[in-house]
Parts: sequence; structure tokens; C-alpha cells
Amino acid sequence: MAVKSLAIPTIPGLTFLCVAKWALAVIIVWILTLLVREVEFVHKLNEPTVAAPNDDELFLDISQTVDLPFQQDLSFSIGDGIKSGQKVVNCGLPVICRSNQFAVHLFTGRDNQIYPKLCIDGQYILDKGLNGCGRGINLVVIDNMTRSI
Repeated sequence: MAVKSLAIPTIPGLTFLCVAKWALAVIIVWILTLLVREVEFVHKLNEPTVAAPNDDELFLDISQTVDLPFQQDLSFSIGDGIKSGQKVVNCGLPVICRSNQFAVHLFTGRDNQIYPKLCIDGQYILDKGLNGCGRGINLVVIDNMTRSI
């Protein structure tokens, strides 16, 4: 008795589109990784704008847009477990923040020798030997209303 193979119908070009989208996403991430070395952010509450004074600096104002209610109790806090590092006035930014702003300075690191750094409101949160900072994804969540981490 001969076994017949089941042919799954495909739409011509669909597989190519999926692979092309994936390849494009990988290339975009690779290009961004090469281009981004140091980004400086100024967070201004409730006034979203973006301005780039020159090629070396990027100032980004972000505001809270949606208040999402949570279904679970998220009342716990890890604030006691986060260590603070060196204090730097205005995170070393040349523009002084106003009262409704706080400074954020992000350095993504370079190769495997220079660690990433993150300064929030004048205090380093991520640095070499500080809060497990290193290669990979380092994530810090900031509440823009209370400025808590």
C-alpha cells in the first residue's frame, strides 16, 4: 500500500514575506546597536516633544499618556534592594532641568570592556558593579510622577 504525502496549501510569497520581515528586523536592530553609543534624555512631565540639538546629543521629553489599572496587587516594592551609586549634578547634562523635569543619562557601553551606565535624577543606578549591571538587557522602570524606580 502506497503512502501519500499530505501537501499543505501555501500562499505563494507568504513564506518569503515572513523571512524578509524577520531579516529586516534583525538588520534594523543591528544598525541601531552600531549607531547608538551614548544617549542623553531629559524627561519633562506632561509635555511630549523631541528635539535633537546636534548629532551627539538627544533630548527626549516624555509624558504619561495612559493610566492603566492593574488587576493584580502590585503593592510590593524593590526600592530597598536598589543601590545608588555616584551622585552627579543633573547627570552631567549641559542643560539644567526645570522643577517639573528630571535628568536621565544613558551610556550603552562598548564591547565587553566598558560597562553601561544609567544616571537618573543626579544619581547613578546602573554602573560597573552596581545593581548587577553588565552585558545583555539592563532594565530600569521609572514612575514619571513620583520619580521612583
